[in-house]
Amino acid sequence: WRNICCCFLVVAILITSLSVLIASLKKVDENSFGVQYNVHKKQLDDATKSGGLFVGPPGYKFIKFPSTFITVDLENRTCVSRDGLLVGFSVTFQYKMTEDNVLPAILKYRNFEKWAGVVEAAGLSAVHHSCGNYNISAFQNKRGEIQENMQDNVRIKLEGDYEDPRREGVYAMVVSLQLQNVELPVEYNDAVQEKQSAEEDISLARNERKQN
Repeated sequence: WRNICCCFLVVAILITSLSVLIASLKKVDENSFGVQYNVHKKQLDDATKSGGLFVGPPGYKFIKFPSTFITVDLENRTCVSRDGLLVGFSVTFQYKMTEDNVLPAILKYRNFEKWAGVVEAAGLSAVHHSCGNYNISAFQNKRGEIQENMQDNVRIKLEGDYEDPRREGVYAMVVSLQLQNVELPVEYNDAVQEKQSAEEDISLARNERKQN
């Protein structure tokens, strides 16, 4: 019986040790950043890891952020032009997390989901600000300039203003921005068409006068 009890004890120790080891192993994907967080002690590690299998205290977890580009689609939104008219737009922008920004982002926003929500809201705010820089007529013939201005403002919102340290960013790096669509107010389009028709009528009248 003593031998049998010893065998059971050894097996129990092995099972317990294996369980502890399994609980201590966590994986971070190649396309992710991760920071160890001890759930029991409420302690956050100060090192960002990526691409591997790591050992930590039993019961810990990784707070993870993607290291690849993240795309935000702002579809069918509206903003106000400098002359006070509503403009419909669709904008897509890409951003990414950097290894150096993972820890401060966790300290301020706790996890990826909350951080990503803040980034999207900041990007939308920057786009609205850009709309207010232009009169409604510019959305017809200066779309390239407006897109560039939107990207610059989104970059300041997400990365911070290097010339003004008081304007902090949200620990995201802008990759690119595309102004996909612009819808001008119906009243403005009608006014443009009426003006074009009037110009055509004037031109026609002048030609008829010359012929007469």
